[in-house]
Amino acid sequence: ERALLARRAKIIHFVRNPYDMVLSNYLYHSQEPTPEKWVHKDDPCMTWYENKETLASNVLPSIGTDEINDKYFYNIFKMCRSLYQSKSSMWNSTFYEHLLELDPGDGLRLATAQMVAASGYANRHKAGGDVARMANNIVKLKELQSYMPSEVEVL
Repeated sequence: ERALLARRAKIIHFVRNPYDMVLSNYLYHSQEPTPEKWVHKDDPCMTWYENKETLASNVLPSIGTDEINDKYFYNIFKMCRSLYQSKSSMWNSTFYEHLLELDPGDGLRLATAQMVAASGYANRHKAGGDVARMANNIVKLKELQSYMPSEVEVL
């Protein structure tokens, strides 16, 4: 982190209201047709990375609390699995098809699970878990500020 600052790197990090993020995620990806192809391939409940770590194992050291812990992420995973490919009529359905077919409340819950705890395997981990990653990034930025307060500017 310090080596990055020593090179005078500029980092831009956008922060959004997590409730707005998950609602936007649901509405955006349930459009007909969907604007992004990965929703046809992604498992919104996939929490593992190729190195056998999880999103939780990467963010809990920064954002973990008594309430936000391994059990919290596991409960999100269980809820996600209760919605995704859990009915015989939807065993082969994609994330996108679930967003279209589930009632809006369950579709929003599934999209929320994808935004909080998923690893984003289908798109090489570039999406999924955005809410947890955002919180982690905020904590890391505050750490950078404490290391070098005169070098880190927050606008």
